[in-house]
Amino acid sequence: MSTKDIYPLHMTYLPDLIKQKSEKELNETPERNVKGLQELKEILQNDNVTKGIQFHDDYLTQFLRKNKYDTSKSLKNLQNYVLFRRKYSSKFEEVTDENLSAILPDKFYVLLPKRCPEGCAIIIVKVGNWNPNEFSFENLEKSILFLVMQILRDPVTQICGIKVIYDCKGSSFRQLRYVTPYNIYMYYHSTQNCLPGRYKGLHAINDSIVMKTMFTIAKSFMTKKLSSRVHFHSSVEGLLDYFPRSVLPIEYGGDLINCESENWLINANKEQAKCTLEGQPNLY
Repeated sequence: MSTKDIYPLHMTYLPDLIKQKSEKELNETPERNVKGLQELKEILQNDNVTKGIQFHDDYLTQFLRKNKYDTSKSLKNLQNYVLFRRKYSSKFEEVTDENLSAILPDKFYVLLPKRCPEGCAIIIVKVGNWNPNEFSFENLEKSILFLVMQILRDPVTQICGIKVIYDCKGSSFRQLRYVTPYNIYMYYHSTQNCLPGRYKGLHAINDSIVMKTMFTIAKSFMTKKLSSRVHFHSSVEGLLDYFPRSVLPIEYGGDLINCESENWLINANKEQAKCTLEGQPNLY
């Protein structure tokens, strides 16, 4: 996909180029989708962990896509999700409006309005802007889950994946106290092993002791594939080796002036309240 084919974050259809990408990279065709869903449903209804759960077809497709239509891997992924959600159900609840306002507008999460040339959604996490006194760690965990789960309701993101830019400017011991082996593992396990997201790149800029500690802990259980997709940049200019200027905000060497995502985050949080164990339908 060339830079001229860059798509917006918010889509209302699945472009032919993305369908071709899905077939080439994920082994997906309309026929394979029907067959895969049938096979997976049969397995799920005979599995002790997932038996009796009526998963939404769109939600099952997310897991099939993440695992390239390998039903055994999709089953394991879904088992992880069900077990995690049953054990930590409170993490899947919505954040109150009052609490959510502490990370708005664009104080912590920024969803870029354009995708990278490969079709990935791009999320900037401004680590130093998280104040645990204003937005508790429990709310942080909820926000991570609703962000990932709601952005994955877009089929383009399901197929192409997500890239995350961690901006560590201003991060300090205020955040470091929460960077424990247990918390980092929970973050990794929930996003990598339980949810059906495809993570195509993790970029860190304005490096700090917080990010160094996070990565030191995470690399002990991080897969080789994901580890190879982690990039540390000594300056924001380093991002331009991986992203065209047209998709990045001005403060990161790009051309974008307005990257407001407050309304999306508010709506995604409300939608999370409707998300049951069975999942939700796609946005289109």
